Amino acid sequence: TTTADGQYVQTFTVLFDMSLTASRIDLGTVRRLGKLLKVGFRGRLHRLVIFPAGRIERIAFATIRNFLGRGTAHKIKMLGLDERHQLLEDFPKSTLPVHLGGTSTVLSGRSGPGSETGPSRRGSEVSEAGA
Repeated sequence: TTTADGQYVQTFTVLFDMSLTASRIDLGTVRRLGKLLKVGFRGRLHRLVIFPAGRIERIAFATIRNFLGRGTAHKIKMLGLDERHQLLEDFPKSTLPVHLGGTSTVLSGRSGPGSETGPSRRGSEVSEAGA
């Protein structure tokens, strides 16, 4: 992305993958994500995609949207289980894990200690999508 004064700013699209977790989002996670969006990605967040987002997640994020700037609030995209195919609108297939319809096995959550892809990762996965 290029700013009004012509400077290049790298933007990020973040996937908060909740599909491999047994628990739902909690208030502490919502607060940490809010802080991340306001401080860590200030002016650089392209989109935050939460999948799958159920009723609890939608209520939680409706609450924190009030504390985010107008420029950030519209960047949050919540997808239900039946909307998995929409992940390909924001992420190249090569960066999405297999369980989300992609081809990447790097952070699929199916790896384990000693496997080719390293320790298991659950919760959020981050993918960098170009500007």
